[in-house]
Order: sequence, then C-alpha cells, then structure tokens
Amino acid sequence: MNTERCVDFNQEQVVNIPRQRFVLPKSQRKSYRNILGGIYKAKKTDEQVKFVSFTTSDECANQESFTTNTLSDDFKLLTRQIKRLTPSKLVDDGYISKRQSGQYYGADNYEVKVFSDMAYFKVHTSEGNGVIHSLMRAPFIPYDYIVDLWTDLHLTWSINIQNLDLNNYSAQDCAGYIVAQYIGVNQGTSYLYSSQSKNWLFPGANKLWEDLKKTYLKDADDYIQYSIKTKQNQNKTISFWTHPYHKEEELSIHFDQLKIEWEHAIDESIQVPDFTYPAKKQNVNDLTPTELQTLELDVLNTLYIDSRINPRVAMNKHKPNKYYEYVEKRLDKKHIPRPTQEDLDQFYKVGDYINKGDNYE
Repeated sequence: MNTERCVDFNQEQVVNIPRQRFVLPKSQRKSYRNILGGIYKAKKTDEQVKFVSFTTSDECANQESFTTNTLSDDFKLLTRQIKRLTPSKLVDDGYISKRQSGQYYGADNYEVKVFSDMAYFKVHTSEGNGVIHSLMRAPFIPYDYIVDLWTDLHLTWSINIQNLDLNNYSAQDCAGYIVAQYIGVNQGTSYLYSSQSKNWLFPGANKLWEDLKKTYLKDADDYIQYSIKTKQNQNKTISFWTHPYHKEEELSIHFDQLKIEWEHAIDESIQVPDFTYPAKKQNVNDLTPTELQTLELDVLNTLYIDSRINPRVAMNKHKPNKYYEYVEKRLDKKHIPRPTQEDLDQFYKVGDYINKGDNYE
C-alpha cells in the first residue's frame, strides 16, 4: 500500500481491492460480519470510510512504560481527541484553511464537534512492535493532523491512510479485503484480536445475530436432545435440549431471510440513535418469538434456575420468576420431558455446546 502523505481528500489514496477468496475459522467470522455491517451502514448514510494503519516505532517500544496495552490505550486517546475536535481548531492549527473547512464540514459547523459520531473497527496484529489496522467512519480528517497526534501519543509518525471506494466496490468486497489481508488464516497474518466502537453497529448487534440464527436457521416447532461427553470423564455423557436446524436444502433460503432482517436492524439503528438490542422488556407479552423460545430452552435445561436472556425477563437464581407458570404451561402442551438435575449440573460445569451451524456464522 502507498503511504504517501495527503492533505486534500480528493487526492487521498484509494484502496485497490483485488477479488480473492479467504478462509476464516469460526472464531473470526464475527469480525467479517461486523466489518460488513459497518460498511453497509456507511453506504446507507453516505459516510466516508478510511482504512488507517497505526504502527509502533522502536523508540516507543523501548520506553520503560511500554506494555502490551500501550498501543490500545494510545488508540483510545487518539479517538477521544478526534471526537472533541472542531473545524475551527484545525484551521487555527494550520491543518486546513477556512475555505476548506466550509468545503469539508459546512460553513455552519465551524465550531461544531463534527467528529463526535466517529466509529471504528480495529484489528490488532503482532507485526513489528504491534500494529492496529482500523476502519474509521468519519468526515475528512487531515493526514498531517493524525500523524502529529499519533506522534505525540505514541512516538510514531508512520501512518497509512487510504479511502475505501464504496462507489465502485460492494460492502462484501471491502470487508473481504480487510479480512483476507489481516484476519484470514490462509494469509499467514499475525492476527491477535479485533474490537469496535459501540456505534460501529449498535449495542447488542452480535446477540441479535445469534438470535436471528435461532429464528431463521432452527426449527422452533421441533425439539432434539443432544448427548455429549464431559471433559472430566469421557465415559460419562450428559444431555440437553435444543431446536434442530432446518434441512440442508432449506437453509440457504432461511439464511437469506436472516440477512434481510439483519440489514433491517442496521437501518433501524440509523433512524433511532439510541437503538439497542434487546430492548428493555416489562412483561412476557413484550418478548419476541426468539426470546420466548430461548426462555423455554433455558427453563427446560436449567429447571428454572438460570437464563441467558435479558435479565429483566430472565429466570432469577434466587427466587421463582413471575413467568414460571406461563413457560411451564407452554412446555406441558408440547409434552417435553425434563432432564435430571444431576445431568444439568455436570453440563453447566463443562460448558460445552453442540453447534451444527458452523457454516452459518
């Protein structure tokens, strides 16, 4: 990638995205999905997305105060300072002219914190002394300003900034490029972990995806009991209840419906700034079908002791939940037998779940 310094947005380098296939383990598919969702959100709101690489110099790495958390901590400081930035500050410090301020941010936003809604997704790698490859969804930020700020915070001036060409490339192309270059295992990268800001998508986005999988990929009208071996004793098996996946020939149709619902949730988060999932519930009538199905399985598998859904409607560990009778009646109508308490105790100690949907993460 070209690391040429750029001051004018129209002259910034644009990422050249090759068409390629990549392989991801299950643990990293979430990164691809979140990158994809964040870029989809940028296209819907007509926002700019920049690919920015933050490196660590030897001078910084040799500091006595340098730790494994220094890179991440300095990145947090950088994003906080950018969010407090106003066009007038950039003009006063000589990074842009007042005419450019009006061109990039609008004449009425001279004293406004135009970067306050900046969102990011970042990937940490072990390249060199540590590198962060990030996607930043924000208005134009002068290259020299980011370089100076990163130099002050991290004693490193080497930064690469390029724009994602969202007009000529799809969200899938852009997300695939980032994943193939810095996350995909077949590229031999030094991927460590990834994270994102809350507003890159919306709070609870990953939980929503898992719930949508249960809704669209699993047959809620059917129940199946799995048996697994414990880690402590391979000769001992325990069992738990779940819904089976739809038949293989039906999964692709259901998965398309899942993606439509996922994009609809992102669209809603654009319209509602404080959108979150799940929404707070006051009574059982507020539960979605997916949440009600989850509650049923939790009740079935824990004998009313514990639940993994929203605490406001979950089973309470210390006293009977007010939805006990409601869920009890639903289960009785389906004639589902209860597992023994001994099996359940062993199951929750092991904490292993069977997931047949590896291809649909």
